[in-house]
Amino acid sequence: MSSITIEASVYNLGDMELAKRIFAIPDTLVVAIGPPACIRILYFRALECGHLSKLKLIPISALDYTFGDYLEKIKGVVAAALQKTCYQGIILYVSCPDLLCQTDFDRMVQELDNPRQIPVEIFKRGPMEKRKTSPSQRLDKIAVKIADFVKTQPLVFSKNEAVCELPRWPQIIREYFLYSPMIRLFVSF
Repeated sequence: MSSITIEASVYNLGDMELAKRIFAIPDTLVVAIGPPACIRILYFRALECGHLSKLKLIPISALDYTFGDYLEKIKGVVAAALQKTCYQGIILYVSCPDLLCQTDFDRMVQELDNPRQIPVEIFKRGPMEKRKTSPSQRLDKIAVKIADFVKTQPLVFSKNEAVCELPRWPQIIREYFLYSPMIRLFVSF
């Protein structure tokens, strides 16, 4: 009989620390893209940090990946966010399936109508991402790009222009329940 020995236990904040940092970037929208199983943790992290208004989830189904037509859906969401004056940066939080499918987010970002030149940065996460630099270092580079952009922008004095709408709670809860198989058994809309 073999035995397992734990030599050291390290407290690792992992994604929670990264989530706190990504949501701490001011005036930034995080657009999480991927299968519901991959992006749902970001919803819980945003909820825990109190920043649900800075998160937009775009769940991609297996059929979307099969047909490869999901870029238009993502492009529409990002284009709508670019029209709002309250965002000074947009972070596309990309998961492993898009890395496997080699989704061309760079080209999509270049094709966007972005008259204010708001930074739209791609933050690739997950075990399939190449680890040339750590996720926190990549996030720091994104934060610096957004901060540099914010420094060049004039101050907005009208609160109506600068305020983004809060998320629609019934819609968020409905989306959560639709993508949670255990809860779907007990709740119907």
